[in-house]
Amino acid sequence: APETTQATEPQIPRAWPSKKIFYGWSIVGTGFIASFGMVPMFGPVLGIFMIPIQDEMGWARWEIALAFTVGSASSSISTLIFGRVLDRYGSRVIVVTAGIIIMLAMVGISFMQAPWQFWILFGLGRGSALGGIQIGVGISIANWFIKRRPRAMAFHHSGLRAGQFL
Repeated sequence: APETTQATEPQIPRAWPSKKIFYGWSIVGTGFIASFGMVPMFGPVLGIFMIPIQDEMGWARWEIALAFTVGSASSSISTLIFGRVLDRYGSRVIVVTAGIIIMLAMVGISFMQAPWQFWILFGLGRGSALGGIQIGVGISIANWFIKRRPRAMAFHHSGLRAGQFL
């Protein structure tokens, strides 16, 4: 059977306080915050902590760097999973789920004792950041914006850069 799609207008929540401010900008603002919050799962941040982790845990650089590779591989798999869930349940479920996974991974990393724990936890966090937050927020913004989509996406992605700067 051919695939059918039904275009639906995004619904503005009843709790939205302003009729003058376009609700899509709240999505962009939330995307900015989510992008800012997923920064610990990116390479520049791992690079800053490479020597402290090496000194504290006594691990070789390859053991630490392997977490980044595992994370990148897991993001290729999680992107496929999150894409399927996104089609079925929408962006909100994906972004919230990915945010919870990132939070739990960061808490777990604070208790890690062995390299394999770091590989798994960082892999889960990075996979959720790249596969869930980036795709989920990007799709959500695309659903709310047509004319100003490039501006909205630029603001969303500036959260990632601001987080890396900080």
